[in-house]
Amino acid sequence: MTAQTNIVLPESMNITRVFEFHQKLSEEIDSGDTVVFDAAGVERADTAFLQMLTAFCIDAPSRNITVEWQQPSASLVESAEMLGLQEQLQLKQ
Repeated sequence: MTAQTNIVLPESMNITRVFEFHQKLSEEIDSGDTVVFDAAGVERADTAFLQMLTAFCIDAPSRNITVEWQQPSASLVESAEMLGLQEQLQLKQ
């Protein structure tokens, strides 16, 4: 049975939170998990945070991890689109 890990993304996804959030992902996610990012409350997403999430999403299949998005905010989707990362993030609004 596949485990599901729900992760609520912070309102402000910025560089000051990248290290802490990366550690959380590394500690909480096991191979074979489904990771559901709850992104409804995201009001700001900077380049550094989106790059870290992109690296996670690109690496996920090699670790047998499925990434899903729950209610991505318009702000998050717009930021990802501006950086050309929407496809790599598997992000659809």
